Amino acid sequence: MFTIDGLIWMLLAVVLVFAAIQQAGDGKRQMSDRTHRMVCCAALAVGVLVRLVKLSSLPAGISAEEALVGVQAKSLWQTGGFLFGQGMTTQLAQWEGETTGPLLAALTAPLVGLFGMNPWTVRLPLALLSCAAMPAAYGLGEAVSGRRAARWMLILYAVCPIFVLEARLTCGSCAALYLLPIALCLLARGISRPVELYIGMVVLALTAYAQNMYFFIAPALIAACGAIAAVSGQKKRHVLLAAALGLLLCVPAVLTAYVNLTDAAGMTLLGMIRIPKLEEFEKAYLTEKLARGTLGQTVLDKLWTVLTGGVFQVLRHENIDSGLFTPNGMLALFTVSLPLMALGALALLARLMDGRRVKGEKAAARAMVKAAFAVTLVCLVLFGSIGVLDYAGTTGLFDHSALILFDALLMTAGLCTMERKNLKCAAAMGALLTVNFALLAAYLFGGSYQQNANVYFAGFQQLSVRAAQIQQETGAKINVTANIYPHIQPDAGAEMMFLYATDADMRAAEAERGERYEAAYMPEDMQLEPEQIYLAKTEETSNWDFDGFAYEESEGYSLLYPL
Repeated sequence: MFTIDGLIWMLLAVVLVFAAIQQAGDGKRQMSDRTHRMVCCAALAVGVLVRLVKLSSLPAGISAEEALVGVQAKSLWQTGGFLFGQGMTTQLAQWEGETTGPLLAALTAPLVGLFGMNPWTVRLPLALLSCAAMPAAYGLGEAVSGRRAARWMLILYAVCPIFVLEARLTCGSCAALYLLPIALCLLARGISRPVELYIGMVVLALTAYAQNMYFFIAPALIAACGAIAAVSGQKKRHVLLAAALGLLLCVPAVLTAYVNLTDAAGMTLLGMIRIPKLEEFEKAYLTEKLARGTLGQTVLDKLWTVLTGGVFQVLRHENIDSGLFTPNGMLALFTVSLPLMALGALALLARLMDGRRVKGEKAAARAMVKAAFAVTLVCLVLFGSIGVLDYAGTTGLFDHSALILFDALLMTAGLCTMERKNLKCAAAMGALLTVNFALLAAYLFGGSYQQNANVYFAGFQQLSVRAAQIQQETGAKINVTANIYPHIQPDAGAEMMFLYATDADMRAAEAERGERYEAAYMPEDMQLEPEQIYLAKTEETSNWDFDGFAYEESEGYSLLYPL
C-alpha cells in the first residue's frame, strides 16, 4: 500500500511525464463553448448534490460547534441577543479559545426560529454559502485569467474534500472559507460594476464576524482593494463610498482587536454592541519577544508554520481525528494538489520572468488576489488564532483555511498550464480528479464517514430529550456528563448540546442555568444523589450504584432517573 509520501511522489512523476509530452499536442486548441458549458453545469450540479443530499442525517447527531450555532441562533430569534449575557457581540466566546463569530448564528436565526433546532436548519445556511462559493470561484477565475481558469476553479470548489465536508459540518468559523471567494469575485467584477463593488465590500466586512482572524484581514483588505479599484478605472466617489461602508461595518471588529491587544477594557458600542475582552489574546507576548531579542526568529518560525500548514493542509486537530474534514490519507484538496500547486507556481514564475503583462480589469483582479494573499499571510504570521504571534507556536485549523483559496488558485494555474499545452494531458488530470472525487463520495455516502464521525452524538441527543421529559414530570435536576467531547472546555460543549437536543426556550435557559440542569464531570466512583437525573457515558456508569434509579441506554450513553 502506498504511503502518503509515496503517493505524492508518484503523482509528481505523473505530472512531470505530462509536462514532458506537452509538445505532442496543439497548444492553440481549446475546449469548445458547448463542452465548456456542459462541464461547468455538470460540476455545479455535482457540487450542489454532494453538499445537500442527506444533509440532515450525514453525519447523524450533532456536534458542540453545531449546537452552539443553533442555540445562539434561537436565542437571537427569541430574545434579540445571544445567550448568557453576550447580547449583540462580535465574538461568541462560549468556551476558551473559541474563534467563532456571530455571523453564521445570525444567518441561521430565521430558519431555527421558524422551523426549530434540528440538523437541517442548523446546517443549511453554511451549505448554501458553500454552494454560492462555486459560481463565485468561477467568476474569480474568469476575472483573473479567463474562461479556462474559471472552469477549473469551479471544478475544484465543487469536488475537493475541504469545500465539500466543511459545508456539511456547521461551524461559525467555516463561513469565512466561502465568503472570501464571494467577496473577491464581487470586488474584481466591481472594477466596472459599482453595485458589485459595494456588495463586495459589505461581504468582505462580514467575514470579520465569521472568524476572529478576519478582525485583522477584513479592514486591511478593504483598504487594499479600494486602492486597487481607485487606480484601475472605477470612479473615485464609488470607491470611497464603498470602502467607507465596508470599514464602517468593520468598526466593532477593529475595536475588539484593539481591546484585546491593549490594556483597554471591554465596552459597549452605541449602547447595543458588546465588545468583549477575550482571554485567549496574549497581548504581552509581542513585547516579551522584543525584550528578549527573539522576535525575528519567532516570526521566521511562524512564517514556515503558516506556509507549510497553509499549503499542505494536513488538518490535525483534537476534534477532527475522525475524518470529518478530510478522510484519512487524503489531503484537503486531494493529494494530487501538491504537484499541481508546484506546477502552477513554476508556470506563474515563468510568466513573470518572460515579462508578459496584462492590463485593465484582469490586471486589477490579479492585484486584488495578490493583496488578499499578502494580507492573509501577514495576519496569520503576526496574530495566529490565539493571540499576538500565537504563543502556542502554530496557527489554528480555521486560520489555515484562509489560505485554501490561494491553494486552489495555484492548482488552477497548474491545470491551465497543462490544458494550454495539451488537452489530452489536462483530460487525464481531470480523470484523476474524478477518481479522487469518486473515492470521496464513496467515503461520504458509503458508510465510512458515518463510522468515523465519532464526535457526533445521536445517542446523547435522544436521551437528552427523554431526560427533559422526565424533568417536566418530576422537577428533578439534570446532571449532564462533561466527559463526552474532546474540547478545551467540554462542560460548555455538553451544555450547548443539551440545550440544542432539548430545543430549550432560550428566554428561560439563562435563569435556569445550574438549577434545572448542569454539565459536570462524572467520575466512575460517583455517588448518585437521590431525586436527580444523570445523563452519562455508559462506560462512566460501570461502578455506579443504580439502587433507586431507573435505567435507559442508547448508543453508548446512559440515563438514570429516580424510580
